Amino acid sequence: MVSKFLASLLVAIVSSGAANAWFRVACTTPLVEERLDPIVSPGVIGSNHAHTVHGSAGFAPSSTYDDLRAASCTSCEVAPQDMSNYWFPKLYFKDPVTGTYESVGDGGLLVYYLNRGNLDKSNGGPGLTAFPPGFKMISGSAASRSIGPGAGTDSQAELAQAAIQYSCLRYTSTTSGYNGYGFPNTTCEAGFNARVQFPSCWDGVNLDSPSHESHVAYMSGLDNGDCPSTHPVGLMHLMYEITWDVDAFADRWTEPNWPFVYATGDPTGFSEHGDFQSGWDQTALQNAIDYCNNANDSTGSGNTSACPYLTVLPATTAQTCKIEPLLSEPINGNLTLLPGPRTEWVTPKLTIRIGFETARHLSKLEHVHLFVSGRNSTRVQEATNLLKSEEGCQAVVDSVVLDVSDDFSIQAAVKEVETKLGGAALDVLVNNAGIVLKNDVGDGTLRAAFEEVFATNTSGVAVTSDAFLPLLKRSTARPRIVNVGSVSGSCGITSSPDFPSQYLLMVRARPWSSSLHMLVDASISSQVYSASKAALNSITVTLAVKNPDIHVVVLCPGANATTGSVDGGGVHPSEGSKFVVKHALEVTGHSPGFYNAGGEIPW
Repeated sequence: MVSKFLASLLVAIVSSGAANAWFRVACTTPLVEERLDPIVSPGVIGSNHAHTVHGSAGFAPSSTYDDLRAASCTSCEVAPQDMSNYWFPKLYFKDPVTGTYESVGDGGLLVYYLNRGNLDKSNGGPGLTAFPPGFKMISGSAASRSIGPGAGTDSQAELAQAAIQYSCLRYTSTTSGYNGYGFPNTTCEAGFNARVQFPSCWDGVNLDSPSHESHVAYMSGLDNGDCPSTHPVGLMHLMYEITWDVDAFADRWTEPNWPFVYATGDPTGFSEHGDFQSGWDQTALQNAIDYCNNANDSTGSGNTSACPYLTVLPATTAQTCKIEPLLSEPINGNLTLLPGPRTEWVTPKLTIRIGFETARHLSKLEHVHLFVSGRNSTRVQEATNLLKSEEGCQAVVDSVVLDVSDDFSIQAAVKEVETKLGGAALDVLVNNAGIVLKNDVGDGTLRAAFEEVFATNTSGVAVTSDAFLPLLKRSTARPRIVNVGSVSGSCGITSSPDFPSQYLLMVRARPWSSSLHMLVDASISSQVYSASKAALNSITVTLAVKNPDIHVVVLCPGANATTGSVDGGGVHPSEGSKFVVKHALEVTGHSPGFYNAGGEIPW
């Protein structure tokens, strides 16, 4: 279902002019590149990742509509009517030889403003509304690393995924280009661009929302169609077209090993997103919407200068608008670490992880309907196919893409599981999602490290468990939630001057000192991981107390000898997973409970 948007996108911009007018705002050079985000991290100097920022020189950590309007210049070519800010994550080339990161030059940003949808006057609607003062929104998620569930559902989750697309153009007719979701794996000598489509339907009340998305919604066809009844006010359809000069690095890598990574630490391309803070003169934009919508003149062909309510600046004038970054950190050039510094996200080998081994054991049981989940759709399907092909597989094995750091993904996964269950109950939920930063983080980045790890290890588990509660409560077999934790999350153990040797399962291959505080590693990445697992324990207790009809436990299967292990030693996942399987198949111990293979352990 997602593919239908891809097939129609480029045609829609060109062919719709007969009915719906549009114009473009060109921004050829950035205003600034730095780690600021007044929408997601207002007031913070040093946001999660580096952005390329275009537009009003009023851009600041806590910039307001009035700040944007009062600025002396804009780096975009429509002014003074448009003093908005537009930003998106910066792209880097990771040198395959040195491992260093080099900033990728961009060919600028084109912002499309299109009169679209059932609410536009050209389509018989009441008319579109100009962005009101103070309006903000985002499209896309910095946490995404794969296409999530939702394909074929015609849902907002599907539309949100379809909103981020790429084009990789090739010169030669014998070499295929790429037009789709996520990064390509070929060179793009004829051009590479990202397209970010924004929601065009507004609830008519809120200028922003906690998620920066829920106050708006996508049209039914993404770049055209109907607005849902929950969001009855039509806005101009906004689209970013971002061009990157990836061909400048073509002689330094070989296909299919795509070497580019976003400042979010993402090598997949799925974390691309756009932020928009309106600085429009509301009257001017409303006039452009209402009166520059004539399919019989050049305003119907995207000619911005044909609209008398908009002033187009020379590119040379807009290019002089710059502001100084507030952070004294390198953003461009050759970098050892991504700004922040950010840690590049590394896709684990799913088939040697404890989650896969747990699924493998369960797949041998004929009375089990098993849902294998993960954020990377390709790897989840590979794991599912492998389980089905193995000798002794008797379970019904389904795949469900689930990114626990993405609310849209969680909601779509619940709906998909409910549909596949066909009215039956979900008896067990095993929360195995967890990450640990690959590299230690530097000074001043503790907040970013906590946000990244907690999004998966802690809040991801809490939100996912809450979303699946209705399906679990259908079960008549004492439903169970099994959270995979860590001994490092036990405050009782890590603070104790001594403790029994069975608690050392996790650390036998770790070169810590013999101190009985050995579980508390000095690195920031270890501290953050341990804190996330301690918080998971608290979530487990709360879930159990609030839902006495559900058996909820935290299990510590021991350090596993896998690629993604914290300590690189320990037991093989096939052994550690047996402990998880035991608790998944039967009510063991009490709820809430905290266990390792040696028995109950202190919180």
